[in-house]
Parts: sequence; structure tokens; C-alpha cells
Amino acid sequence: MKKADKKIADTKTIDASGRTLGRVASEVAMFLMGKNRPSFERNKYSGMKVTVVNASKLRITPKKLAEIYHTRYSGIPGGLRIISGTETASKLGLKELLKLATYQMLPGNKLRTLGRVASEVAMFLMGKNRPSFERNKYSGMKVTVVNASSLRITPKKLAEIYHTRYSGIPGGLRVISGTETSEKLGLKELIKLATYQMLPGNKLRREMMKNLKVQD
Repeated sequence: MKKADKKIADTKTIDASGRTLGRVASEVAMFLMGKNRPSFERNKYSGMKVTVVNASKLRITPKKLAEIYHTRYSGIPGGLRIISGTETASKLGLKELLKLATYQMLPGNKLRTLGRVASEVAMFLMGKNRPSFERNKYSGMKVTVVNASSLRITPKKLAEIYHTRYSGIPGGLRVISGTETSEKLGLKELIKLATYQMLPGNKLRREMMKNLKVQD
């Protein structure tokens, strides 16, 4: 039996002054996951609250900022944006980049949401991570999603999600809730549907979806 963590504090303060983004983010991720505890288990949350001070004093060069990127989705087909670290830092500060970097270092399991996973998948399917990206040409890659059944999603959120199916006859349009879809086809089907909505509504969409594989 593992010993209780009686001597380990429940909060951790980290000073980011003069340190690199990656170093600080990896340390934050370690404490959030609870890897410093003897009782650490991958399938259970045993982390602690973490506070980072002096985030604005991180050591990072303009060149490195330009190489960093993350995604944002507007909610409409083709509304996926690639945002550089330079833009994020100028608008929201280095503290936002620290949060994003930490998020990427956390395990891609039930602690991650449907929207986050779908936006990341869409980015690679479109090839927006490539310098040669062009909207009218396909330059994406094959993407495989694993542990789809471990997505973090509440029953309330499932009930709010919906998509449509049309049988081809008058009055044959059906609105299907996320709850019904997940019960019949699993969360992997919801990932496919969410990703499909984030791809541009042109002839390349179906070609991109052929390169997506989702596993439970």
C-alpha cells in the first residue's frame, strides 16, 4: 500500500524569472499531475494547485516567439485560426503562453475536452502546421486519435451538442443529440463530427476526413 503524502504541500509556487518557457511549463505540469508524490497514479488525479510568479520575466527570444503557435476555432466551418506566439504574447502576455505550453505537456486523456482535440486534429488534417500551407491545395497529413473514450465531457455538454441527418425524403431531416450519438456510436464519432465542422466547407473536406482514424 502506498503511503499518504502527509509531508507534501497542497500548493506550489514557481518563480519564472530568467527561466525558459519549456522549463517552467514542464515543472508546472509535473506538479499539476502530482508526479512529485509517492502515491502518483496515471489514472487518478493526485496533483496540487500551482501558482507561477514573474511570468512576464520569462527568458524567450523574438525568434522563438515566432516559432510557437496554437489554434483557435470560431465555431463556423473553416473558422480554425493558427495564432503565433508573438501575437499571443503581445495581446495576452507571456502568462498565456505559459498556460498553453503547460496544457500541451499534460496527458491527452479524460482531462482534455472534445473541442481541444478536434481543433488540433483539424489543424493537422488541413496542413496548417506546414510552411507550405495553401487554402486551395491539400497539404495535410494522416491523423490517428487514441483513447477517444476517455474524453472529458459532461452529460450536460453532451445534451447541448447536436448534428443533423437527412434521409433524402421530404421531412426526413433529423436532429440528433450528442447523448444519442455517444450511446450508439461512442465518443469517437463525436470527435469525427466536431472535426468535420472545423474543416473548410469545400471539396477538400471529404478528402481530409479520409485521413482521420479515431480509436477508443
